[in-house]
Amino acid sequence: MALAQYTPKEYYNSKNQGYYQFISIDDIISNFLVSYVGDDKIIKSAKRTEIAYHAQRTLQELSYDTIDNVKSIEIEIPPSLSFPLPHDFVSYVRITCLDDNGLERPLKPNNNTTAPTPFLQDQDYNLLYDNQGNVLLGKESEASKRFKAQNDNA
Repeated sequence: MALAQYTPKEYYNSKNQGYYQFISIDDIISNFLVSYVGDDKIIKSAKRTEIAYHAQRTLQELSYDTIDNVKSIEIEIPPSLSFPLPHDFVSYVRITCLDDNGLERPLKPNNNTTAPTPFLQDQDYNLLYDNQGNVLLGKESEASKRFKAQNDNA
C-alpha cells in the first residue's frame, strides 16, 4: 500500500490527517487472497497461515528498512498548541524548543543541534504552499540563524 496521493496542501487542510495509516494485517492477508490466490490467478492455492507468515515477515523487513530514516522539520506552534503531523510521520526522535540564541532546548536530553527544514508559515501559523500544493520551504531554519548569530557574537 503506497502513501495516499495528494498534495501537502490538501493533507494539512484536511480534517482527516493520517486516516490511511491504519490497515490491519488481517485486511492485508484478505486482500492478497482475493487478488492473487485462485484457479485463474498467479497463485493456484495457498494456506492463509502461509500468507500470514510472509505478511508478518514483510512488516519486520519494512521496519528494518525504515528504522534509520529520520526527517527533521521546524514549525512554529500556534497558540492552540496543536499541529497536524506530516503525512509520512512514523515516530518522533526528539522534540525541542528554540531559545533566543538559536539553541534547541530538548524536551528530553540531547546534545546535538540539527538543521531542520523550515516550513514557511503565515502570521496565523498556517503552512504556505506553491501552485502545485507543495509546502514552501525557507532558505535557512530559525535554529541555524540563531545558532550562527550566537556563535558570531562569542
